[in-house]
Amino acid sequence: MRPIATGVLALLPLAALAVGCGERGAAPGVVPPAAAAAPRRGAPRRGAPAPGDAGGVVYTALADRAPMRFVSLSGGEFTRGSDPAEQGHQPWEAPRHRAAVEPFLIAETEVTEAHWQAVRGGTGGDARPRGSVTWCDAVQFANALSRVEGLTEAYSGAQNCAAGGAVTWLPGADGFRLPTEAEWEFAARAGTATRFWSGDTDDDLLRVGAVDRNAADREPVGRKAANAFGLYDVHGNVWEWVWDPFVLYGDEPVPAPELAPGGARRVARGGGYWHGSVRGARAASRNAMLEGRAGRDWCRDIGLRLARTAAREEP
Repeated sequence: MRPIATGVLALLPLAALAVGCGERGAAPGVVPPAAAAAPRRGAPRRGAPAPGDAGGVVYTALADRAPMRFVSLSGGEFTRGSDPAEQGHQPWEAPRHRAAVEPFLIAETEVTEAHWQAVRGGTGGDARPRGSVTWCDAVQFANALSRVEGLTEAYSGAQNCAAGGAVTWLPGADGFRLPTEAEWEFAARAGTATRFWSGDTDDDLLRVGAVDRNAADREPVGRKAANAFGLYDVHGNVWEWVWDPFVLYGDEPVPAPELAPGGARRVARGGGYWHGSVRGARAASRNAMLEGRAGRDWCRDIGLRLARTAAREEP
């Protein structure tokens, strides 16, 4: 028997699943020295590294403007979710279960203001993660970056998302996309099973993530330690959208390719500096958010991190 039945979601208070947004004045951004672009190579082939291995930086988008580096992860199985004994555990993180992901690429950092401006045709921007991003904004940005890089868009219908149109993921596309929820947790954990990749204590979190209600604004990315896969800021700074609609573990899955035309609650992961918390920054934490179809009233600390599907071996 499943620990959480389908009908339980209707009984859970909405406030418990999605936190509210707040606004406060933005602090001036900090622009670090431009980093040297890593060599730009093709996507890794499936099956190259052993399960759980990271292949380092294999692709750099926006190399001549605002480098966004992608690391190769070989995929594999991991234990997803949290045990009821874990400090901060929420019922919709159970039952813990084995999950598998295929090889994929994922960005070292969250999308920054500089990345956003470079793709949108503007200038400037800094190294703080882009905030106040709706899910619809996120899939549109992924397609826009694909066009800039000459890759095939991963989503069809994204331009009509905010108006209620369906968005379809095209799994065979080589362009940029949001990670799936399983991919996100696999990448954030980097082979660990603790509350945070850095350990179990609050101090372990604060060493690697920006989670502080007293913070004036987002922190520039990459200032704290990276996990074993080379990813920065997976805990805190901004929440990160993933592709999946919110469903309970063990329920029949919502069909992956299509967004419900009437709107759905999508999952954001990793916690944020503003309305995040130690509990929300845990690797297993799942936050259900509205997609952003009606209006722009969105939290300053909701952003995104992009992924790509790894190229398949030729037959």
